[in-house]
Amino acid sequence: MRTAICKGCGADLIWAMTSNGKLMPLNAKKTNVGYEVEVINDKAVCVPIKGHLQHWATCPKSSVFKKDKRPKIEDLGWANSWNIKPERVAQCNHPKHEIKIGNHDYEVRCDICGFLYKYNSS
Repeated sequence: MRTAICKGCGADLIWAMTSNGKLMPLNAKKTNVGYEVEVINDKAVCVPIKGHLQHWATCPKSSVFKKDKRPKIEDLGWANSWNIKPERVAQCNHPKHEIKIGNHDYEVRCDICGFLYKYNSS
């Protein structure tokens, strides 16, 4: 197991390999992560389970290191009010997600280009 120090908060870390082969930072110090029931002298007793927590769950600077890889989605409004179709919509050749949001209302979204718009089909 490799050890390190968090660049954000300075905590001691250990790195563990996930089932899909990626490294995951864990807090080096074990904490109570839950409880299990043990039978001791014919009595059920809750015993804390000690383990390593994923560091992002406790790091006060975790948002600095987490990156959202999806583009921010811009709402282009209602297509029924467009005089001219926006260029980014006209040039988009990606598969789009179209969902019904009302009786005659639909929302069209391209997660790759980062836009969505609505239209009324009535």
